[in-house]
Amino acid sequence: MKVATKAKYSTTVRVFLDEINSSNISYMHWKSVDHLPEAMQAKTDLDILVHCDSLIDFEDIARRHGFVEFDTAALRSYPGVKDYISYDRHLDRFVHLHLHYQLVLGDRWVKGYRFPTEVTVLQRRIWDADHKTYIVSPEDEFWMCAVRMCLKYYRPFN
Repeated sequence: MKVATKAKYSTTVRVFLDEINSSNISYMHWKSVDHLPEAMQAKTDLDILVHCDSLIDFEDIARRHGFVEFDTAALRSYPGVKDYISYDRHLDRFVHLHLHYQLVLGDRWVKGYRFPTEVTVLQRRIWDADHKTYIVSPEDEFWMCAVRMCLKYYRPFN
């Protein structure tokens, strides 16, 4: 009988978030919180919303932890989002960080709707003790998910 073992978290992600947590930066993991364990293992993207006043400090810490900003192809980039990548040598895996500083939503390819609620949403964030990081509140995650799905699957001519 195979015994389940706890998956190993990315050292790059853990050390990076520990420094962010010890700073005065207002941030949270805001999309697909149910996939947070996979994000902590660098199996999927980290989607982190940062208060615009903390953006420079956040990016400085990211660079110190090996994250490098890269340009996404124009057709795949979104306003209010920066892409960073780092490498976790312990897991032999890349870590992909989506740094959001605006809540811009829309369909899969076009994020055309701006929801200027970053400050309010960040004020309502909650602490996830299991992952030692801030996450979106369940109420905010619900309304954002509902709006995202409506915009993502909108069919104007059906």
